[in-house]
Amino acid sequence: STLFPYTTLFRSGAVHEETERAGKNVLLLAEDDADMREYLVDSLSSEYKVVAVPDGGKALETAREINPDIIISDIVMPVLEGDELCRILKSSVDT
Repeated sequence: STLFPYTTLFRSGAVHEETERAGKNVLLLAEDDADMREYLVDSLSSEYKVVAVPDGGKALETAREINPDIIISDIVMPVLEGDELCRILKSSVDT
């Protein structure tokens, strides 16, 4: 499977255009532990188009950029913790 590094963010809409053709929902994964992130990407890639990021700050930025169908987040992460990420995302009609 492929790990999509956060440094290669997608053009707005490009992730969804690609996944519509593939028939997969977009899943944003926020996990700071590289081994766990890789394991989860490997486990979830058969069912979802997985976009993985290493911290809550990148998760917030990426969620606003790609508007994923599903978000899975660790709780304890650098930059922005998972519970705060969820609070911010839930408070915005755009996400």
